[in-house]
Amino acid sequence: MRRLVLVVVTVLLVAGFISCTSSKEKEIKRIKAYESELLNDKTGIHKEKADTLLSMYDRFAKDYPNDSLVPHFMFKAGDLAMNMNEPQRAISYFDIICNSYKNFSRMPDCIFLKGFIYENYLDDLEKAKSHYQEFIQKYPNNELTSSAQGALDNLGLSPDDIVKKFQEKNAGNIKTDTIRS
Repeated sequence: MRRLVLVVVTVLLVAGFISCTSSKEKEIKRIKAYESELLNDKTGIHKEKADTLLSMYDRFAKDYPNDSLVPHFMFKAGDLAMNMNEPQRAISYFDIICNSYKNFSRMPDCIFLKGFIYENYLDDLEKAKSHYQEFIQKYPNNELTSSAQGALDNLGLSPDDIVKKFQEKNAGNIKTDTIRS
């Protein structure tokens, strides 16, 4: 009897694992198909479809929090939400990555994008500054470091002020070059 119980439990565990895996694989295929459909739509991104995809990402992350695809899906969700002009929602996706997936390869991008969103979408210059500084401190050799520094240097300036600053800098360079000649 004991052996029979052990066999039944083992079979149930294996069956449960297989069904869980196939269910996860089906969900991944559905997400990838929906991503493809959304990205290939020549008429643009439709809010309803984008919201559906975000829900799919959320459900996958909830159902399979330890899966290696979760941070990738959360990053795509943050990018999609940002492009849908939903900055708070985008920040929340990037926060999930920053808090739960610290070794994710796109972590620098998450921190930079949080600064970008706070600066350009939410007009919260203090938080933007904080994220840009964090980015520069943690990733001084990243390809986006000069962009983060440029953002810090121009934080709070109007486009006209930035142009004026650039013109003044160039005028100084021209005078210096003329003197050297």
